Amino acid sequence: MALQGGAAIRSSLMNAMRPVLPLTGGCQCGAIRYEIASFPLLLHTFSTGC
Repeated sequence: MALQGGAAIRSSLMNAMRPVLPLTGGCQCGAIRYEIASFPLLLHTFSTGC
């Protein structure tokens, strides 16, 4: 069954905004590094040492 109306728009937006995995990064000072291999439900990171 095809999506209609708002559901189709939401589906296309979600797919367009989804980044390519894995994502890597870290804090500016380099003390913390991370890699995200699957889509998280919530993400909050910070380093007080930078």
